[in-house]
Amino acid sequence: MSRIAQLEAATQAGSLVGTYRLPNEWQYARLGRLRGEKRHAAVLALGCGLTVRQFAKLPLDRQQAVRRQAA
Repeated sequence: MSRIAQLEAATQAGSLVGTYRLPNEWQYARLGRLRGEKRHAAVLALGCGLTVRQFAKLPLDRQQAVRRQAA
């Protein structure tokens, strides 16, 4: 099951976005090259187990829910 399908299932089960994990050390090292909004979106995407492109394809309400959950 893809990560996007898992997020869809979590949404139907009552949880808006599923589980959010903080990026690990290796991921933080890779994120160090990004700046501004791109970096913020990349941190959120990695925390959800998605790529940045997959995260960008999520509806805005789900992206905002991830931002609220991560805050």
